[in-house]
Amino acid sequence: MDCLNQLKELLTNQCNNSERYRPHLLEMEALWKEIKTYHNYVPNDTCIELFEPTEVRLKNAEEMLQTVKNNPASGMTVLLKQVERNLRDWISDNQYGYVMNFLVLENGFVQVEVSGLLSHHASYGNKTKDELYQEAIGKLKQEGFELCLDRNKVHHWFIDSDINRQKLTEKLKMLNSEFISFRSATSITKTNSVIREYKFRTHLYDLLQLSTKELKTRDILNADDYAGLHHDIGEFISAYSTIQQMPELTNTSLSVMEGIFANLCKTLKVETETSKEYYSRFAEERAKNERIREIEAEVSKIANFKDFTKIVAERLDTIKPILDKHDLFMDEFYLDCWGGATLVVTKSYLGMDKFQGFETFPAFGREDELEILDTEFNKKKFEELIPFFEVSGIELKIKDNHRCIQKITYNCRRFI
Repeated sequence: MDCLNQLKELLTNQCNNSERYRPHLLEMEALWKEIKTYHNYVPNDTCIELFEPTEVRLKNAEEMLQTVKNNPASGMTVLLKQVERNLRDWISDNQYGYVMNFLVLENGFVQVEVSGLLSHHASYGNKTKDELYQEAIGKLKQEGFELCLDRNKVHHWFIDSDINRQKLTEKLKMLNSEFISFRSATSITKTNSVIREYKFRTHLYDLLQLSTKELKTRDILNADDYAGLHHDIGEFISAYSTIQQMPELTNTSLSVMEGIFANLCKTLKVETETSKEYYSRFAEERAKNERIREIEAEVSKIANFKDFTKIVAERLDTIKPILDKHDLFMDEFYLDCWGGATLVVTKSYLGMDKFQGFETFPAFGREDELEILDTEFNKKKFEELIPFFEVSGIELKIKDNHRCIQKITYNCRRFI
């Protein structure tokens, strides 16, 4: 298998000349043909669907396009769902953790909170997914990430080290991210402090451009791509070894080997008889996926994020006068991917002329300032204060032996 070693060497050196790979890939193809002939390989023409069938995704995409054409404003929520899905897939597929919170701010930026737990997609009892997870963990280690297991030796975590923080920061630069912060924990493992979660901020437009398929098939390969292909060659050899050790998995292993070889040819831009035949089997499936991508691009043009901040600002303009009238300060505001909104307001300095009709008492030492008492009457008044919003939480404080309302959290199921 000298051709495989030659390919590994070129990948290690990050060679970007397709012609230098060609002779070694042709040798690899000859080896593959010899192996498949010896074992009477019968290819599986059925496309493996890990999530929703392509037919269903295409139907949903067509319906989404029609909805946006009829009402361009509704496209905002369509795009929010799209960018949220793109980000979750990208984080999970690369095993950088999993997205816990996805919050869209009024200026079009997105605040993302990611767990450092790396076993979110491992499925107990499902060997295929477990194997994919182990491959992803192996790839992270090959890239230089420092990982450890929890106390129960089940879940992998990023060790809280300068190397891991630097590498995660570099990965997130692909999203034009900023304001990256990390939170560590010491109780998850016996010996290491781990990255329990990390947060970053990026813009909706950058996430809209994010597509795992586009990232994997871009023209210019980066160090991670070369490392991944290098790893794939190892998996090709491992699949061949599986045939020797477990003959009952021969056809499955041969299918894996064929897929790896076809992907090598496609990524390195060297067409071979095998790769051409392999991808022709799934031509119809690829056409459907291509149509889905075309629809998503068309939706993006109709529901443009250039109008996003304008739409949000128009909605907020109906709320801010109410807050100003009652001397309330908008502490937080963010949207979820379904177009719902959360608004957190805090009590400012209340003059004696504010909150007429509310149950209040003068603040100790400040006769010109009022405190809002924690009573059912006041809670009901807050419920009625902002149209279309419901009170979902109230933060209290103790002031002069009185329970006082300090912060109010509102929710709206459909803000845009």
